[in-house]
Amino acid sequence: MSVFENYHGNEVLKYFEQICSIPHGSNHCCQMAEWLVSFASTHKFKYIRDNADNVIIFKPATSGYESSEPVILQAHTDMVCEKLQDVEFDFSKDSLNLVVDGDFVKATGTTLGADDGIGVAMILAVLADENLAHPKLEAVFTSDEEIGMIGASALDVSKLESKKMINLDCEDEGIFYVGCAGGNVTKNTLPINREQYDGTYIKITVTGLNGGHSGVDIDKGRANSNVLISRLLVSVNKELDMRIVSVNGGNKDNAIACHSEAVIVVDDEIAFERTFTPLANNIKLEYKSTENSLSIFYDKMPPSLPMDKESTQKVLCLLSLSPDGIQAMSNSIPELVETSLNLGILNTIDDEVCLSHCVRSGLESQKNMLVDRLSLLSSFVGGSTEVFGNYSAWEYNPDSKLRKIAVDAYKSLYNTDPQILTIHAGLECGTFSSKISGIDCISIGPTILDVHTPRERFSISSLNRTWELLLKILKNLK
Repeated sequence: MSVFENYHGNEVLKYFEQICSIPHGSNHCCQMAEWLVSFASTHKFKYIRDNADNVIIFKPATSGYESSEPVILQAHTDMVCEKLQDVEFDFSKDSLNLVVDGDFVKATGTTLGADDGIGVAMILAVLADENLAHPKLEAVFTSDEEIGMIGASALDVSKLESKKMINLDCEDEGIFYVGCAGGNVTKNTLPINREQYDGTYIKITVTGLNGGHSGVDIDKGRANSNVLISRLLVSVNKELDMRIVSVNGGNKDNAIACHSEAVIVVDDEIAFERTFTPLANNIKLEYKSTENSLSIFYDKMPPSLPMDKESTQKVLCLLSLSPDGIQAMSNSIPELVETSLNLGILNTIDDEVCLSHCVRSGLESQKNMLVDRLSLLSSFVGGSTEVFGNYSAWEYNPDSKLRKIAVDAYKSLYNTDPQILTIHAGLECGTFSSKISGIDCISIGPTILDVHTPRERFSISSLNRTWELLLKILKNLK
């Protein structure tokens, strides 16, 4: 039985539910690509699927629109896979457990993937509907957006005719995004040595944080568990002799880490408690208004082989000196974050410690500056640096004809103006703009809250209004 049985006839919800039954986490978009190809074949649409699991589906113009310029409808097929610590769920094979709660749709204990499954579902509903008015459509479904615009970067855009693109990856109804930050993933890897050390073995846990999107939520005052665990370790190390066994936290570089753990060995358990407890209480006090579920505690652990003293000090140096959070605000757009980075993943794997930062900036020069800082710091302590998924910023186009058509459509429907904003997050419009000269883009979408967290949810009424808006824009592109 469909969870949307009370919404019979809402084709967008029907397609979204089907999407949620198909595993489609980043790096695992193959099944989604196969399903899209099957959809195209069923509807007798021409399609292209490439080796990166991107899929393009072409739909001819409807009657009266044959001479109109074609338009690209674009969304990405991958989702961020996060779950609550106590939830058993395998994103590689399990269907999401959808729940309708009033006006909102959410998933039980996991991310929902409305970012950007809703965009995919809206495009499929447009393609499937034979009664809509629109120009020729080039529906572009890209893979692995969440890990650095990988699909969009690999896409052969020579197969596309259009110079207009509607991106459906916005999460704020009533806002048209017309620019975005560029970014990358910068990974520092530090080799470590281990040796025996006698003492009390302890696991420190930081958990219960809100987390969130490392771009749009970076200015919300939320704590990063990887940063907090670093503070605790540095303070303990200052007061007594300590060795690190392991430090681990976060699952996605583009999600603010909400759970981290460190296993250490100390020479004086009483001194540890004397240092740990006041600092843990102070940290909770610092974040009492934004992280009311923050929990910091420790447990004793059985012995294991720790890092030696030198490696412990190098890890502490790398952790504590790595920048995190907002680095600069825009000088031209009020309240817009210009440059930031997020320590999203912290891993100890055998004889190395790895830190993965999601770096973002609307300025290429500042993005490069942060990469240089991380690289210099890593090199100083004997580590190495790699950069992945580098993608371009999307610059505001003051002469956008598509934006004017979309604004007029919005005003005619709701008798008010939409907000025109740029966003401190990556949108594939930046990658397409760097590959298709003169392309005219906008990004729209329904209200989706708490993306990249297990609290993710979208508004059904907002989806319905956004669907109405999309159809109006397509009709007005004659």
